[in-house]
Amino acid sequence: MSQSTEIKQTGGIQNASAEEVYEALTDPKKFADVTGRPYDGEAVVGKEFKAYDGSCIGYHLALQRGKWVRQTWRMSYWPSDISSTCDFALKDVPGGCEIDFTQTGFPADELKNLSEGWDSYYWKPLMEYFSNEQTKKKVQQGQDEKHAVCHFDIPATNFERAQKIYSE
Repeated sequence: MSQSTEIKQTGGIQNASAEEVYEALTDPKKFADVTGRPYDGEAVVGKEFKAYDGSCIGYHLALQRGKWVRQTWRMSYWPSDISSTCDFALKDVPGGCEIDFTQTGFPADELKNLSEGWDSYYWKPLMEYFSNEQTKKKVQQGQDEKHAVCHFDIPATNFERAQKIYSE
């Protein structure tokens, strides 16, 4: 397995603050609520975590609540001496949270699998969870149930455009 490619993805999670997204990425209960899959670990620098039934293993390298998550990250089937680095930069923007994500140091033949995996296993569940949370809040408050969903490939700073395209 040769190493050395990079994934960069930027997008937005509507109806979520940067702190809420941070919690969804680092808190075992919130991660399980969002993804429907177990997460073992705690948000402490240097601590190991395991996600998705242990198929993803890593360590927290840097954590800044509501701002930044940096982790080593590897698939359980990779050779034990290979770990990638994942950076999640989080920023509150009008209407939600912007995520700038970068992953480096993974086997080159994993590029397609990982790129699609972040979308399927992280971004889509986050968008769905916070969309549903917002709907629940509106229903509880007796407000209109309609809500917008922001797809991850639209820059988070352009929520107005996203709402026009993806509103129900």
